[in-house]
Amino acid sequence: LDAYVGLHFLRVFLFALLSAYLIYFIIELRDLVSDALRNDLSMMTVVRYLGLYAPGMIPFTLPVACLAGSIVSVTLLTRTGELTAIKAGGISMRRATVPMLAMTLALCAVYFVVDDRIAPSTNQKAAEVKDLIQNRAPRTYGMALGGRWVFGTDRNVLYNYRLYDESTQTFQGLSVFTLDRRGARILDHRYAASAHWNGSDWVLSNGWYRSFPPDASIGEYRRFETVSLPLDPPAHFVQREMLLSAGDRMVDQMNVHDLSREIRDLRKSGYDTTRLEVAYFGKFSRPLTPLIMVLLGLPFAFRIGRRGSLYGIGVAILLVIVYWATFAIFNALGLETILPPFLAAWAPNILYGLLGTYLLLYVPT
Repeated sequence: LDAYVGLHFLRVFLFALLSAYLIYFIIELRDLVSDALRNDLSMMTVVRYLGLYAPGMIPFTLPVACLAGSIVSVTLLTRTGELTAIKAGGISMRRATVPMLAMTLALCAVYFVVDDRIAPSTNQKAAEVKDLIQNRAPRTYGMALGGRWVFGTDRNVLYNYRLYDESTQTFQGLSVFTLDRRGARILDHRYAASAHWNGSDWVLSNGWYRSFPPDASIGEYRRFETVSLPLDPPAHFVQREMLLSAGDRMVDQMNVHDLSREIRDLRKSGYDTTRLEVAYFGKFSRPLTPLIMVLLGLPFAFRIGRRGSLYGIGVAILLVIVYWATFAIFNALGLETILPPFLAAWAPNILYGLLGTYLLLYVPT
């Protein structure tokens, strides 16, 4: 019986997983194909990007596939009367769900391994290929010692920074190098402990300025408390560094060890690491998302009964929306330091895990 129920779950799970990947690939292809043709690149470049892009989609596709697999499997077994036969044989509904829960738990372990060992590397390579397809300026990918490097729009300015928060439009540890591309040399260097966007210019705070004359003489050096500069706008850095699509965010290109070391180094330098700490604890809480969704979905699946698979899929989509909305709310509370990073990352799983377990205990059996 365990093998029979598990096979039902596995078939629907694989179909849902492939469908989720197909949807994401179609969304990505919509813009990339035209960009590749415009920049005279072959379609194999786009195919290579999609292959590198796939492991980074695990956090989005696997929970949805597990939830759909459990709900649709239960509705199919109910519609054919097999659940009634199982109960008639003296086996409870909670016992019948053990194969689904066990397989989902195994998939959670796969999720963690892929997210920590495989996805950081493939996300970096995918971001590099995507920049090539879209003809973006070169930049660093993942964790780089000495910070992250990005060229300005005119390629005559080079930025280096330890951390950029797009929500507050703030840099930490910003260096701005003005380049003489004809002479292949640096004209001047500005450093600021922090910089924020005031709506028209960047306001650099607690830094210094140094120039490098062409005759190799001692240039100008001065310190400053605050200074305003008309540098590239925030959109330039948001587009290149903190896009929400998978593979472009810095934390998605780092494993647990790298992210922990980055937090430790930034904290020693006096920088705010709240955003990275929330992401760090999320590295451990997110792999349990498939199990939490299945625990939450199974009680609803038993109540759906004979209404059919399409009704079950609709319920699964609604549960996904509710869960991710809750996750986004707690994540925002953590980023605003209203909640501790650990609680912000784990609260949705704890909340819905307890709720799903409670509802499952009251399923008629």
